[in-house]
Amino acid sequence: MTTVLVLLLLLPGIVLAQTQELYQAEVEVSNQTDATRNEGMAQAMRQVLLKVSGSSQVLDDEAMMAGLQQASRYVQRYQYRSETIPPESQRLDDAGQLLTSRLLMQVQFEPQGVNTLLREHGHAVWGQVRPVTLVWMAVEEGGSRMLVGANDGGMIRQLIEDNARARALPVHLPLLDLEDQSRVQIADIWGNFHDDILQASARYNVQAVLIGRLYPLSRQQWEVRWTLLQDNEREDWSLRSEDIASLIASGVDQSTEWLASRYAKYAQDSEGELYLHVSGIVDLRGYRRLLDYLSRTSGVRGLTLESLNGDSIGLRVAVEGGREAMMRTIALGGVLESTAETDLWNLHYRLRQ
Repeated sequence: MTTVLVLLLLLPGIVLAQTQELYQAEVEVSNQTDATRNEGMAQAMRQVLLKVSGSSQVLDDEAMMAGLQQASRYVQRYQYRSETIPPESQRLDDAGQLLTSRLLMQVQFEPQGVNTLLREHGHAVWGQVRPVTLVWMAVEEGGSRMLVGANDGGMIRQLIEDNARARALPVHLPLLDLEDQSRVQIADIWGNFHDDILQASARYNVQAVLIGRLYPLSRQQWEVRWTLLQDNEREDWSLRSEDIASLIASGVDQSTEWLASRYAKYAQDSEGELYLHVSGIVDLRGYRRLLDYLSRTSGVRGLTLESLNGDSIGLRVAVEGGREAMMRTIALGGVLESTAETDLWNLHYRLRQ
């Protein structure tokens, strides 16, 4: 361990690996011609910009959307695959033929290029380390109410997970096992009794809790009421529609927007350096775990190993977004716990085992 760290100290800096999950999208295309491929790449890049920024405002930026005609400039690689369409989703094409399969194009974009494009237009770049959100969803239908759990096979669970995947928001649904049932009742969800819900949520070790209540207003009209709880803050909103899918999407979308506004870093935010003193590094595995975690942390632009003292190391970290935003983001992953701080830009942590 000591020998490896001493060698690392000789390096001028450590280049952080970019995460790839945010920068990939898959779209359906009709063929493999150049024109269709370019259209598919532009569509895929819209999805990636939405995921990386965390905000739908990026799609309203006319200058950025106009630039999607050159989306191929940011592509690392792409590939095609064919997928069988389930019978219930099969449809007729323009010639009246039944479509039983579809062609998909998977596109991987170059992270640094996408990040630079967003920053140049004044938009956020939100890293992979994001607050995990637990979704308590109650549905009323036919005069009865039910909770949607992690093992539910219905449409609502699938809609929640699909929308969360599209926005790159990590979500969990409760197990609804005996422990959950002993701590929270459907009446707690329906009545929005926060204390009971938060106590039941503690076992899942999440950073945010989203509560949803979906019920019919008429044979065609539905209403959903959402409450997002994060730290000691609360956000409420509601929506009416004939389309249940759009109502479920509204919960994930607005939660993502709200959380991104707290954690994502903007080009105009302050930049600087802080010193991270981390103890509890007992072997190379711990050091690699720390480095991998920081590489996924939004706002970290680079780091340099400064010192080594027993099981503690000192890191000089180039950051954007300021000290408070960085501390809030570091706390998300549960990898580091704060121990003390000596001054404004010196932060002390211990690596959790």
